[in-house]
Amino acid sequence: MEGEMLGGFKFPQEIAKDIALQEKKKRKKRKLTQVELSKRAGVSLASLKRFEQTGEISFVSLIKIADISPFSLPLDEKVFLPKSGNFEGIFGVFADSLPDGWGRLLVDRMLLSRGVSPVSVRPVQRLGIVGSTGMGALEYYPELLQLGEEDQMNFEQISRECEKISKKSKVYNFDKGQKTENFIYR
Repeated sequence: MEGEMLGGFKFPQEIAKDIALQEKKKRKKRKLTQVELSKRAGVSLASLKRFEQTGEISFVSLIKIADISPFSLPLDEKVFLPKSGNFEGIFGVFADSLPDGWGRLLVDRMLLSRGVSPVSVRPVQRLGIVGSTGMGALEYYPELLQLGEEDQMNFEQISRECEKISKKSKVYNFDKGQKTENFIYR
C-alpha cells in the first residue's frame, strides 16, 4: 500500500504522475515528439519534459497540452467542424454543458416569460445563458443572462414553480442514486 492514503485514495503527487503518464501515452499514440507537442501547444520543452517525468506542471501549461476532446477536437492547428446532426450542431464536449431535459424546460419557460421564443435560441446562445453557472468545468462568455436581485426567487417560489411543472408533465426519474438531487444556483 505504499503511497496510498487511507481508503485507497491517492496523494495529489501520485494523481499528477498518473495524469502525466496518460498525457505521455496520448502524445506517443499520436506519434508526436516532445519537441512537436511543445511547439504546437506553446509550452516550453523543459516544462513538458518535467511534466512527463514528475507530474509537475502549471495549470495553464496543462490546459495547453491536454486535448479537451481528442476524437473530434484534436490538438492541431486547423479548423474543425462538428459532424452535422450531432449535439444540435456543436461539439459534444460543449453540448455536455447544456441543461438536460428538466433544465432546458426551466430555461425555455424563463425565455418565454421574457418574450423570447425558445425555438429561436441557438445552442451557442444557450451556452451563453449557461455562462459561468454550469455544473462542469467550462464557462462561456459573454454571459447572455445576468441575474439581478429582482430575478432571484426564494425557495417557496421555486417550490411552487416545480410543483406546477410536475403537475403539467410526466416526471421520470432516471437517477439511480438513493436520493434525487436538486441544484439551485444562487
